[in-house]
Amino acid sequence: MVNEIVQIRMVRGDLEVIDFLVKAGICKTRSDAIRYLVSLGISSSKKLPQIIRVVEELKKKNKNGECSIELPGATGILMSGRDRFQ
Repeated sequence: MVNEIVQIRMVRGDLEVIDFLVKAGICKTRSDAIRYLVSLGISSSKKLPQIIRVVEELKKKNKNGECSIELPGATGILMSGRDRFQ
């Protein structure tokens, strides 16, 4: 695996979380902490576009009377964040 150097700008609050991970001994360096958090974010979002497509299809079927399903709240949460993961 080849490591690449990437420069980023971060808000102070996010950097404080990264520094906490280092100070707590969870990660050895800021770079390790950032790699860890990026990896978590990527792995947790891989299925999100698929989930959104399924929810949209269920909503269509519900409108057409093909199935009866209630997704109060959950649908709004999923749909509101969908653009961030595409």
